[in-house]
Amino acid sequence: MTVIEPMGVVEKAQAIEMAADKPWEHVEFSDVKIREIDPDCIVLAYHGQASHPGDPEPYRGSIASTYRRVGGKWLLVMSAHQPWARKDAPKA
Repeated sequence: MTVIEPMGVVEKAQAIEMAADKPWEHVEFSDVKIREIDPDCIVLAYHGQASHPGDPEPYRGSIASTYRRVGGKWLLVMSAHQPWARKDAPKA
């Protein structure tokens, strides 16, 4: 499950469909922080930036994702995105 504004809650099937239609390009991560909740659960927080082909501006967001290790594999449990503007971005 992902919470991303302005769309709201996006379930896995919808996210896969959206990614197939418009894949992300030029993906960048910064300010990455990792917090261990327990040995099998972490929260990853970061700023992310990426673009879809043809979009005039990249998407920029503050993102927090929770992962759980199940059977030796890390699985995404929940992710929340909040749009952000870079400090050096021009004001509207």
